[in-house]
Parts: sequence; structure tokens; C-alpha cells
Amino acid sequence: MTFIFNLVEYTCFDSQGADKVLNALNKAAQYQIDNSITGVLTYHFSRPSMEEPEKLRFIEFYTSEKAFWEHGMDPMVSKELMSTFDPNIRKSFVWWALYSNDIETKVKETVAILKGIEVSPVQKHVHLNYKSRFILEPVLFVGKLSKKQNNLKIFLEQSEGSFSESAIYQFFFNDPIGNFHIISLWPSQEDIINSLIQLDLPEVELRSQIYLGKENPTNRLKKIFKPWNPKFLIKPEAGYCFHPKYR
Repeated sequence: MTFIFNLVEYTCFDSQGADKVLNALNKAAQYQIDNSITGVLTYHFSRPSMEEPEKLRFIEFYTSEKAFWEHGMDPMVSKELMSTFDPNIRKSFVWWALYSNDIETKVKETVAILKGIEVSPVQKHVHLNYKSRFILEPVLFVGKLSKKQNNLKIFLEQSEGSFSESAIYQFFFNDPIGNFHIISLWPSQEDIINSLIQLDLPEVELRSQIYLGKENPTNRLKKIFKPWNPKFLIKPEAGYCFHPKYR
């Protein structure tokens, strides 16, 4: 399957700058919906911590190169998006890009120009199942682990089939400085519960968030994820987990 996945940690000088970035991304998301650019599966933007309102996270998943290039093609949308790179707003950003082997060189060159960091995880650490899923209320899990801990990576490698069998997609990889990342998108809370109910999650100091569309987390979901102590967040500030018009 063709895919382009982006994970960006984006820091503004202040919360007002972050608000401007989220506003621009909201316009881009609405443009994609209005124009039925369905190859954009995930276009998700949020503040992982309200204690640091100047810090944002972007997660993007494209199922084709065409969608990657077209998601911001409207001149007004493009102008808004480029404004987010204003040096008066943006303090710093780190962009990790993962993509399938069939992606053209042009995409890879764009990643390099924008100073993205190409990550080439072992293929068994990429699980994709987005073409045959019925999506009820998608749930996005995002976690980051310091390089000092390795037991989570070992756990995922040993139990990957059970952990990800109901996921729409799942990635886990080490970044160049050694931090471990895991990103999973699930069709519903029930899918997560059914996949993880037989697993004992290891207790690790994982900085993680679970983004829910509308529903509050069930007690069963809280119990399963208790060892990882995630933050449960309802409704991201911008974008979407699963494109409303994707077919």
C-alpha cells in the first residue's frame, strides 16, 4: 500500500502564534473536506499539553502522492499554510516522515527541503488496514518514550500482531536521537479493547495522549491503558483523525 506519514512537533514563540497556526490548518482541513480530497486519511493537529500552549503536534497520513500534493493547492489555503512558517511565529519544529518504497523522488526531495527527517522503520513495524475498515468513531493514540527505556519496544515487537490487529494503521519507530514513538489509529474504543484485553501492558514512563472524537473514555478503556497513564482528550483543536468523506 502507498502511504506518506508525517509526524511534526511544532513550537511557536507564544500561544497566540499557535492559535494562528491552528486557524490556518483548520482552513486547510475544511478545503480538503469541501473538495473531497479523500486520499488524506488523517489531518490532525492539537496541543498535547495545555500547560505548554505554544507547542503543537501535527499528524498527517496520505494514501497517495496525489493527495499529498493536492491537500493545500488552493491559493488562499496555500498562503495560510505558508504563513505558519513565519519566523516571527515559529520557534522550532521537528518533522519525521515515513513513506512506502514506491513514493517518487519528488516527495523525498520536499521532505529534505523542509528539513524533515526521513525515518525508515522495519516494515513489520508498519501496520496498515485502512481499505477494509468500517469506521465508527476513530480513536488516535500517540505515545513517546525516552531513549532510556526499551521494554515497550520489546513488548510491541513481541505482541505486535495482537496489539495492532484491529488498527487502521500503526507505526512505531526510533527517531535519530533515540526516542521511541508509537502512533495508532483505531475505528472505535471497542476495537482497542478487544485487541488489548488479553495483553498486560508494561508499566513505562510513556508520554501519551488518546484523542477521542465525541465519546468520553469508557471505564474499560481507562483500565486497559492504566499502566501508561495517558491523557484522554476530546475533539482535537483542528483537523480530523479519519477523513469524513473517505471511501
